[in-house]
Amino acid sequence: MKKAFLLLAFSLITYSSFSQDPQLIDNNWYLHNLILDGENNIPYNTGVSMSIDFAFEPVNDKYFISLPAASEIYIYQATFHPSVPEFSTLHIGSLAKGVCKFPAEPCFDFFDLYEPFYFDYQETPMTYEVTDNGDGTHQLIVTNIDGDQAIYNTFLLGNETPTVHSFKVVPNPTTDRLYIDSEFGVIEQLTVYDRTGRQVLKQTPEENAIDVSSLPQGLYFIEITIDAEKAIQKFIKN
Repeated sequence: MKKAFLLLAFSLITYSSFSQDPQLIDNNWYLHNLILDGENNIPYNTGVSMSIDFAFEPVNDKYFISLPAASEIYIYQATFHPSVPEFSTLHIGSLAKGVCKFPAEPCFDFFDLYEPFYFDYQETPMTYEVTDNGDGTHQLIVTNIDGDQAIYNTFLLGNETPTVHSFKVVPNPTTDRLYIDSEFGVIEQLTVYDRTGRQVLKQTPEENAIDVSSLPQGLYFIEITIDAEKAIQKFIKN
């Protein structure tokens, strides 16, 4: 039975004895290969970039990560091992926004492989390793208990082009006003969700900005609409 597709975001609870690699937070990671049972599965011809993006929520001392999925953003909570680069995850919620479009069969087909890599390995240890590629870029390898691997880099795979999904929010973290940096048209609507998927703000923006000063501290997701196309990014409210 086909499970729900995965664009997950999950929190990583830290321990005082664990030194988190800041490169996880400082970089955007793009999927280059998914190795299952020793076979390479490269996301060519999907029409989207498969990114993974970590964030830190200071108020709760938690980490979050978001990944693309076909039809939803799944929210996971995870726990870092106190002394080795390892974490486990637990699904806690979801946002109704994916990246695949009909009739994008390669996109949906790839997520049939990608989604179980995380969803089917909840509450089991997954190790990770960050390495320097020697040219200013970095690689992230996540490995599950069966030896399957998701391999990410800090640059696009090569067959991808920037889209509305590439917009940025600044400053991030923010305390009051959030500005949207996008080169893909006029933003028609801004919607903000908390990490449980609950809508907390919605407005037609002025000067591509939104006032978030009334929000409590924490992690949020902002959805923009441009020419009827929607995209989501995360931000931290301090």
